[in-house]
Amino acid sequence: MWEQNGIVQANPIKTGMVKNPSAFVMFSDSRVRADETPCFGTDAAKASTLGSPQNYTSRFSSRHESGGDIAFNDHHAAYFKYAYVVVPNNGKPSDPAKPDVNWTYNGTSPDGLSPP
Repeated sequence: MWEQNGIVQANPIKTGMVKNPSAFVMFSDSRVRADETPCFGTDAAKASTLGSPQNYTSRFSSRHESGGDIAFNDHHAAYFKYAYVVVPNNGKPSDPAKPDVNWTYNGTSPDGLSPP
């Protein structure tokens, strides 16, 4: 499952659909504490996404020196600061549309944001 413009999509993503494998997020550190800072979300949203197996900005952890690790579709991994891969948008943690970190298979921001 994945999200596009606030709507959950149940269509499976296949490897061949991934536009940029070196930027597509496969796994990331997940938040496990509601009091992690920074976290660009409401208190209710913070609690509902703790320890979730889904991979998205609302679940990304900031507990390791204000950031976390991301593993990509091409098998490499790297550490990123929370504020680099997550931005506040309309009261929720959102995808800033960075070209080197894609939270969607096609590289667009599911939040409708444009690249910086």
